[in-house]
Amino acid sequence: NHSAPPPPELAALFPGLRLEDLPGGDLWALERVEMCTHSGTHVDAPWHYSATMADGSKPMTIDEVPLDWFHGRGVKLDFRDVPDGHVVTADEIRAKLREIG
Repeated sequence: NHSAPPPPELAALFPGLRLEDLPGGDLWALERVEMCTHSGTHVDAPWHYSATMADGSKPMTIDEVPLDWFHGRGVKLDFRDVPDGHVVTADEIRAKLREIG
């Protein structure tokens, strides 16, 4: 809604902002996104799962996990042709890998 009052977090960025100050009194379109830390791609360190390993030792925290665990050779597969919500199967992945050799 372009004519709604500015949300508090936006108003805080522009002290004194009033709709009548904007061209035509229209606020820009906004969407609110709320996510937890487990949304999207991330890494959980072993410490995330338990305070001790099976042998009783302390698991690594995220700052202790070696960076070389997270980079190396890889491939990018193009699945832009499938519809939103499609769950890619193992056979589809194998087919894409055959396409790129």
